[in-house]
Amino acid sequence: MKKYLFVLMLLPLMWVGCSEPEITDRKPVVRTEDVTHAENQVRCSFWLTTQDSTVATVFKAGEPFTMHYAIENIGDSAICCIVDNCSNPFFDWFPYMDGWGKVYRSDDNVEMPAMGWSIVHGAVESCYASQYRRPFEPTEKLYYRITYTHPLEKGNYYVLLKTAVVFNNICSIKYPNSTELSQTVLEKSFRIDFEVR
Repeated sequence: MKKYLFVLMLLPLMWVGCSEPEITDRKPVVRTEDVTHAENQVRCSFWLTTQDSTVATVFKAGEPFTMHYAIENIGDSAICCIVDNCSNPFFDWFPYMDGWGKVYRSDDNVEMPAMGWSIVHGAVESCYASQYRRPFEPTEKLYYRITYTHPLEKGNYYVLLKTAVVFNNICSIKYPNSTELSQTVLEKSFRIDFEVR
């Protein structure tokens, strides 16, 4: 009887010893690149977070994480010529868009299955596609996010986002004449390596 009682007393200690250690260093990384077009300046940022919005490149096995992409006006004046729908990473039918919501295994570059996503847009309307056009004000952001919920096993992975910032040649909040309209496509590429423990 004493033998069984001793084993029962050891069970909580054995449980603590077998539980997964907490991740104390999430190794945050934010990839940024500034883009200048004429007098306009924007900053593109790409990063990953945990479910509690902690920027991270280290996650627990099975833990969902969120991919974020933002375009911010870092200039001193409003921008009327940025084309937000052509700069949206969800619109992957544009030839310069790829990778949004995709996760790859580092050792063999195999794309992992994705399940579940959510999207958040900034409030800026398209330069030419909306009847409610307005300028892209200083410090304002176009913001997108997608949450990856498919459980990943322990290992090394990466996300790779190919996107662009698209400007119209006519910086007007009025609908531009299509015969006069041309666009500048400034392509960008971001990669973030991350670990699942």
